[in-house]
Amino acid sequence: MHGANHGMLNSEPDEASNLLDTHIQERKELIKGSYKDRHFNAGSILLGFGVLESIGGGVNTWFRTGKLFPGPHLFAGAGKD
Repeated sequence: MHGANHGMLNSEPDEASNLLDTHIQERKELIKGSYKDRHFNAGSILLGFGVLESIGGGVNTWFRTGKLFPGPHLFAGAGKD
């Protein structure tokens, strides 16, 4: 391959290499921000609130009705007592 295309073929790997280097630098900066840890902590807090809310709902039902499952309509999703 001789001629004008030869210069184009050499520049493409350089552009790809530069783009890869740019992405590597961006990744290093993101890792320094510890976004993974913050995301994990926020998810853990949200999960904890969800668990507490579901337990609280069961306790509320227990106090109101004296039993945990008030009737068969809860199992069917809809119905009359």
